[in-house]
Amino acid sequence: MPLCLVKYRSKSGQRAGVAGSGCALLPASEQMATRPTAVSEFVASLFVSVGPSLFRYLARATGSFGITDDIIQDAFLALNRELYLGKRIKNPSAYAFAVARTKSASTLARNVSGAKCVPETLK
Repeated sequence: MPLCLVKYRSKSGQRAGVAGSGCALLPASEQMATRPTAVSEFVASLFVSVGPSLFRYLARATGSFGITDDIIQDAFLALNRELYLGKRIKNPSAYAFAVARTKSASTLARNVSGAKCVPETLK
């Protein structure tokens, strides 16, 4: 089920939150930038829904759970930063995959050029 940021009314007034499919996207990323908690909640919910498939993808590519964890953390941190700064990202999960793919390629290139990476057993 895809998640998106929506604008809803609570008893205390308007705020941004996370909702399921069929929701209306926030009209402007500036609203997200003024709500760092909403951005963090959205990225956390995206991590829960996309994280496992991204982990499997990167674990096969890198052969290391430790490297995979670091890359995923960097990818979602980059996504959180961009959304907080007000950048409009049409497909946040694709953005996270793209950042992770780029970081894994640079990490693997760095490891091939000299540093040793001991592959872990993938289950």
